[in-house]
Amino acid sequence: MNKRAKRFEYKERNFDDLKERTKSNFKERDSFIKSDFKLYKTKDGANKLRVLPPTWEGAKHYGLDIWLHYSIGGNGDGFGSTYLCNYKMLGKECCIDIETKEAEARGEKAYADSLKASRKVLMWVIDRTDEEEGPQLFAMPPNIDRELVSQSCDEETGSVRFIDHPEKGFDFSFTKTGKGKNNTKYSEYKVAWSSTPLSKNPDKVDEWIDYITDNPIPSVLNYYDDAYIKKVFSGHVFKAAEDEEVLEEKPEEEEYTYEELTNMSKNELVNLAVEVGLEKIKAKALGGDALIEFICEELKIEVPDIGEDVPMGDEKEEEDKPEPAAAVRSFREKLNSMKNKG
Repeated sequence: MNKRAKRFEYKERNFDDLKERTKSNFKERDSFIKSDFKLYKTKDGANKLRVLPPTWEGAKHYGLDIWLHYSIGGNGDGFGSTYLCNYKMLGKECCIDIETKEAEARGEKAYADSLKASRKVLMWVIDRTDEEEGPQLFAMPPNIDRELVSQSCDEETGSVRFIDHPEKGFDFSFTKTGKGKNNTKYSEYKVAWSSTPLSKNPDKVDEWIDYITDNPIPSVLNYYDDAYIKKVFSGHVFKAAEDEEVLEEKPEEEEYTYEELTNMSKNELVNLAVEVGLEKIKAKALGGDALIEFICEELKIEVPDIGEDVPMGDEKEEEDKPEPAAAVRSFREKLNSMKNKG
């Protein structure tokens, strides 16, 4: 009996392709650096790095100060995208910066603090525990940068240890503990006592220096138009999984009743209004009655007639109850005006 010819031949995958899978993120998010470049992420415990020199004209420091807005447009997943602040970086209008100031004026400190731009110091580094990765961008917290500068300068003699010198620079290390925005701590900062070359391999030094020379820090920054950021911030755009179409997320019609809306908190009404088409900045400026009217119009929810008894929920105070339909309609002109602005 003749052996049946094989139809399948096993093919081994490439190491680099498999490694790339470990770096993929199924939820694409906008980033403040262009996608061609690697971003160094601090590790739990010890981190040991070598700072690379600045390669842009007029640089007075190895790092560039940048201002970032974090967790914008996360669709409730707690993460979202990170954007450069157009106002602080370019002197242009920034919708997040405007909303931050308006929130502060309203006395909403926690909300304002969550939006406020944070300063980082962006630089090229080599991870001494994984040099095969080559130059990586590190958005260094300012407190680490201050400590590095402090340890590099002798105030008594005025001498400087240039930690970023390719031939006689210094490695540095620090320790990271904790997780999250409010619980991460950095400590045990230490600049090495002895200078060392960037690499014992001269070809590797040339390769790394050529790379950062071709890609100076200002050129790697990824700016987004304020109109686009405004859409992401207001919930009109979200980042979908790879290779999927980006869609607008809206609740199905008739998912809510008028009674359910009257029992919602102001924040819940704001979030729902944003989902169905109103910009977040405008939604937060409206009262509960106007928000309910807007949502009812957009979702085609039936509003009870005047005099119809509508339960309001035990936890609601009398003055917080939305007015019946005839009174609420007085907000329509204001809503339409706000929707059509800009």
